[in-house]
Amino acid sequence: MKKIIFLTLIIPILAWVTAFAGEITSGSVPGSLNYQGRLERDNAPITGPIHLTFRIYTAPTGGSAVYTAPEIIVYAAQGIFSATITPPWTVFSNAGALYLEVQVESDVLSPREPLSSVAYALVAKKLEDGASVKIATLTTTGNVGIGTDATSDRLSVNGTIRLTGTSDSICFSNGTCMSSAGVGAAVGGVTSTVDSVLEADSDSNSTGEMIIKTTGVERIRIKNGSGGGAIGIGPGALAAPMGTVDIDGSLYVGNQGIYNRSGGSVTLSGLYVPDGGITGASSEYLSIGQTENVIALVSGGSERMRVHSNGNVGMGLANPLDNLHVAGDIASNTGVRGGQVSIGDYSTWTNLPNEVRSETGYDLLLQQTNSYNVGIGTDTPREKLHVKGSVRADQGIIAATASFSGAVNVGGDFTANSGNNRVFLSSTTIYGSLTVTGGVGSDKGLPAYLTDDNSFSGRNTFTGMVSISTDIIVTNRVGVGAISFNFAPSKYLQIGDNKPEFDSDDAAAYIVAGANADSKIFFYRGAVEAARLETQGAPANPALALVAGNTKSTVDSTYYRIYNSVVLISTGNSSVDTTTPAVYVSSSLGNVGMGTAILDSSNRLTVEGNIRISTTSSPGRSYGIIFADGTAMNTANPGGVSVGAVSNIDNAVVQSDSDGNSSGSVILRANSLDALVVNNGGNVGIGTLNPMGKLNVRGDLVLGTPSLISGASGAEDLFVGGNVVLDGGITQRSSAQNILGALKVSGDVYLSTTAAKTRVGSDTAPGYTLDVTGDINASGIFRTGGMQWMSAGRIMTNTTWNGSAVGVTYGGTGANLSASGGANQIVRQNSSGGAFTVSALADADIPDTITITDITQVANRAITDMSGTLAPLHGGSGADLSTTGGANQIVRQNSLGGAFTVSALADADIPDGITITNITQVANRAITDMSGTLAPLHGGSGADLSTTGGANQIVRQSSSGGAFTVSALADADIPDSITLTDITQVTNRAITDMSGTLGVDHGGTGGTTFTQNGVLYGNNAAGINVTAQGAVNTVLRGTGGAPAFGTIDSNYTTGASGSFDVATTTTTPAQCKLLTITNGLITAIGLSHNCD
Repeated sequence: MKKIIFLTLIIPILAWVTAFAGEITSGSVPGSLNYQGRLERDNAPITGPIHLTFRIYTAPTGGSAVYTAPEIIVYAAQGIFSATITPPWTVFSNAGALYLEVQVESDVLSPREPLSSVAYALVAKKLEDGASVKIATLTTTGNVGIGTDATSDRLSVNGTIRLTGTSDSICFSNGTCMSSAGVGAAVGGVTSTVDSVLEADSDSNSTGEMIIKTTGVERIRIKNGSGGGAIGIGPGALAAPMGTVDIDGSLYVGNQGIYNRSGGSVTLSGLYVPDGGITGASSEYLSIGQTENVIALVSGGSERMRVHSNGNVGMGLANPLDNLHVAGDIASNTGVRGGQVSIGDYSTWTNLPNEVRSETGYDLLLQQTNSYNVGIGTDTPREKLHVKGSVRADQGIIAATASFSGAVNVGGDFTANSGNNRVFLSSTTIYGSLTVTGGVGSDKGLPAYLTDDNSFSGRNTFTGMVSISTDIIVTNRVGVGAISFNFAPSKYLQIGDNKPEFDSDDAAAYIVAGANADSKIFFYRGAVEAARLETQGAPANPALALVAGNTKSTVDSTYYRIYNSVVLISTGNSSVDTTTPAVYVSSSLGNVGMGTAILDSSNRLTVEGNIRISTTSSPGRSYGIIFADGTAMNTANPGGVSVGAVSNIDNAVVQSDSDGNSSGSVILRANSLDALVVNNGGNVGIGTLNPMGKLNVRGDLVLGTPSLISGASGAEDLFVGGNVVLDGGITQRSSAQNILGALKVSGDVYLSTTAAKTRVGSDTAPGYTLDVTGDINASGIFRTGGMQWMSAGRIMTNTTWNGSAVGVTYGGTGANLSASGGANQIVRQNSSGGAFTVSALADADIPDTITITDITQVANRAITDMSGTLAPLHGGSGADLSTTGGANQIVRQNSLGGAFTVSALADADIPDGITITNITQVANRAITDMSGTLAPLHGGSGADLSTTGGANQIVRQSSSGGAFTVSALADADIPDSITLTDITQVTNRAITDMSGTLGVDHGGTGGTTFTQNGVLYGNNAAGINVTAQGAVNTVLRGTGGAPAFGTIDSNYTTGASGSFDVATTTTTPAQCKLLTITNGLITAIGLSHNCD
């Protein structure tokens, strides 16, 4: 391919030139490169679409591309083309030559073309984006702003000015210069719209102090760090200030306040604090009225006490709700009183330090009117008074009724001997002996003894040992070490309890067999044993076994063994039959599968997934896979594996670039020829080392076994021995003629989608949009203009007849017989397939010999000698039709085999549905010949719409299968949500045609107006809010809620130090710069980064 290239770079050069008045606005630099050229193939210019790929290298040959543009499709006219690429400016920001490589289709043009300096104007593009720039000399007749667009002065700098040379200085118009921030003179005053800083002893070696003089006399001295930064004013206070501020006079200000120089008292009358704040020596602070009508005490950086405007006093609370409201504990060394109740040794009452009592004359009440319980020793009281522990009453306990859920100790007599009173014990603990003067009975009668069979329906507690020599049957639950049952089932054994009383108690179950016997637990489902736990083995080394049928697993002090069972370890929770195992060990073959169940006896280990060999716990070691012949593979990337064959019953993976640094390809090589390449981008190349797409073949591609592969075009050709099956489409890029021998497509086919024409059946130039040489066979419906005119069953619909005769091949006569015919004339067909004619019956029409069968005798009988009628059985009508007939009447047969009659054609004779087939044309029938309306079932409206309609009205169908009506379009007809797809243009609609606001969920803001110069921020689905306009020298700061503008001093006051992020953009994510504050001054501005 021959090329003639015209390279045009449309980016102006902006770097290292003299700057003039004006500014570079965003978008003034296009940021793109235009490439033009002329292409020829076989000495003829190319016309049509071409595929281009551009790459930029740092070397004329070899090397790696520093930029590769996406493939571009452009249209060449007589060989001339133009293309535009947009490489990032960083490609041109480094020193060194660059070379442009152009690939047309699959041809890489050579040599690469060096880029001239014009391309480096892309660096100027970054001037409008605020990038760093180095300028040898800058000359301007206007103002210059650095870090700011406020350039009312000749030079405005928003940030720090740093002089790096040892002799660099700032010189003024009077010839004086300042070479250090520590030495200098200010003529006419030191002024600043923000902070002005004068600093002495900047190296902090305690050798300099700040001295302020007037007329050569020292007036003020600020001591250095060794002097504590004290300020002396006046002759007597300059050398050694007595406090933080010492004014030569009777008073001075020290660390703790204002002092009398002679040691006397200090009287302050009518002290007024304008800003409402008094600060102590450290972080103590008294706020008086800074919040209206509020006095607050602050220490350690936090508010400790507040007198609120509502008259309440709060400690640790901004809004106290009572006269004294404390957020935390209250302690008193003596006592505290509330109403008529005191806690501790309240001074005016005779209390003990640990006593809670009421005032004389009042009862002490606990929770008199609420429904909650009182607990002593427990935080979960279950009764009005719940004591975790013993209750002692020296004078007795009086209660209407009593219920004891646990043990009851009776130190004295327990009697019920008045009248016929009895003692009922449903759950009783008896310490010692029980003496019963009467009978001991149960609810079944007397007597009942433990030596008999007994049923205890209540709860019984035995604190001593109970020895039972017979069976015990418990029909419900059994609790050991418990006071209640904790679970829902009605039948179970519970050991221990989850009540708070048992929080520190262990629960254990012991099953003890003899020294030479085994302990066993059996699990049954009905009468069938499911499994059992039992001890096995020698007494010296016992093991615990889980046994289920012939399968068991045992564990002892050395091994965990599984016998006669598949081992399946799964991470899922589905049933065993449906779970893919993580680890599977076959019981019959001994094979191991990971991620799969393997029954193939030829593989000892099968892994579905990756195998990772790690050296994390043993750095420096080299592990791998060792084979039977002693060889080992210690890496998956040895640079090449030479084996007799690579085979696998499933996937076989060959991987390159496993470290992901985009520097390796998979190459299949035969002898010295590279047959197939898979590059690190996943592209496959056959016949090329640089595949341009997922599959790139250089040379002819043969699929199947075509009859021949000769007659190629000289370029890459595709030979297919079978069918080409497409789910997508075939797009032609050239204007050359495409000839398809056979085509089978499962989806839509688009042929000649422009004004071109298509022929099927020959290579003769088509005369119509679709021209067919040969037959057309359709198994479906024929449509023209979208309307059906012939069904799959060859039934004609929506057609008209043109009046021409119906041909013989379609069941017609092939002639117009409307004007022919007469008495005793017949319809005849004179030749095979010929048209029909009407003429009189001639003698020649009747054969000389007529054979009549099934007639017993016909002799000497003239036609007039015959009587009766010829039956239908013999081709007659079976009736005398000599006196019947008339205009528009027909001959009919009313029953099977019946005689014929003649009558007028009635409406009932014409079926409602008539199927017309094999009619080529119906014409010359006016619509006015029809009456009634065409039902929707047959494609009509089902209604007479001749008098309906009007401006902006629509046809609607109100019900399924119903007739159509015409009415105006109503609001209810338009859905609230309309999704528009594949719409290329919506024009001529003004915004004023719309009402309301576009919500956030539809891509809008949800608002109508926003504050001028405000910043938008999100408010979830409610819409987008806007901040107030920021004041001069303020920054946008997070507040924990809505963002707001504020000064840096809001967080960093004069003298403070630290670092914090400041947002510089409103993009997502927002960009921030780190500001470093030292003694209240910005000393460093970091690089842009994503805000946290």
